[in-house]
Amino acid sequence: MKKAIAAVAIGGALALGLAACGDDDNEPTAEQTYCADLAQLESDVNALLSVDLATVSLDDIEEARDTITDDLAAVSESAEDVGEEQISEVEDSYQNVEEGIDDLSGDETLSEAFEQLSPEVSAFLSSLESLDAVNCDEVEAVTVEE
Repeated sequence: MKKAIAAVAIGGALALGLAACGDDDNEPTAEQTYCADLAQLESDVNALLSVDLATVSLDDIEEARDTITDDLAAVSESAEDVGEEQISEVEDSYQNVEEGIDDLSGDETLSEAFEQLSPEVSAFLSSLESLDAVNCDEVEAVTVEE
């Protein structure tokens, strides 16, 4: 009887252990998380760059900046997990974009504001292209839930 109880207990423990191991298969890898975070950042930057200047306000630009700032924080965190060494250059470059947005007086037209920010945004986009720890084209895509 004791052997039967022990066998059931061991079998239950093994089943729970295997179930727990099975859950790990659903977790994205560090590379998948990094690539998903990077894709979200690039998507939000491109959305900002493609705004209709006739309908967007400075508040909209500042809101986009806040979204991109959050995206960059996620990329920075996941970049550590994949050994991305260029992320500090991206962060520095984006800080220049943030400062440029903060320096806008609100008196400029949005066309003037975008023109004024163009060098900083171009430098930021170039710094994104320098990220090379992971070739995201070769990483299976996953959706990272927030």
